[in-house]
Amino acid sequence: MIEFGDGFESERVAMSRVRWLPEAEADYEEGYEWYFEQSERAAEGLERAVDGAIQKIATSPETYPHCGPNHQFVTMKPYPYRIVYRVDRNEIIIIAVVHGSRQPGFWRTRDRS
Repeated sequence: MIEFGDGFESERVAMSRVRWLPEAEADYEEGYEWYFEQSERAAEGLERAVDGAIQKIATSPETYPHCGPNHQFVTMKPYPYRIVYRVDRNEIIIIAVVHGSRQPGFWRTRDRS
């Protein structure tokens, strides 16, 4: 499973520091556990999709569409999730890992930027 910490590290490219809100960690863990109950392979695929999305965000945070004045998102195909984040100076803050069936904008109360 993905390790959460002070920053996302990769030797491949220089990246911005990534910080996860505790609620975003819980979103991810909930999805991972659900997929793991269905299929370990599917859970591993979700983990790779999240890891890849975080790498994309960390290397080019300005590239992705906005879903509010200060928030952006990346979709994780083939999984029905998107990662909502915000850039704050030299840090990227992961706000939510949103399943497509969730109420739109439910995560807005998590971040008062």
